[in-house]
Amino acid sequence: MPPLFFPDNPQFWYETLRTFGHIAYGGADFGEDVITCQRITAGDYDSWHDEWPATADRAATEGRQAAALFAPVIQPVEIPYEGTVLPGYLYRADDSATARPTVVMHNGFDGTVEEMHFFGAATAVDAATPC
Repeated sequence: MPPLFFPDNPQFWYETLRTFGHIAYGGADFGEDVITCQRITAGDYDSWHDEWPATADRAATEGRQAAALFAPVIQPVEIPYEGTVLPGYLYRADDSATARPTVVMHNGFDGTVEEMHFFGAATAVDAATPC
């Protein structure tokens, strides 16, 4: 598939595709992403840096207390690691007595802990929750 945006900049297109990947679980909106991309000057890293945080700031205003509204409850945790802590989130499929497998996810790339919600955590909870 040819790039919809940034045809001469594979890095910008790749990062845009990562954002599109968040759409399935509510982490992005296609129209909002398109408008953000249209405001970015291709190849201009300052433009990229300015426009995505502007979009994120607008969305964050709406989502500040969103985690508390999710079922299951998403609990922030600190994971001890080599004299410091790593931020994380604990998701519970439900509060039944039925044992559920534990899944530990990390991205190991330039992503954020919050991004893991859209790249697997929400799907894992859906798969473990009885219908």
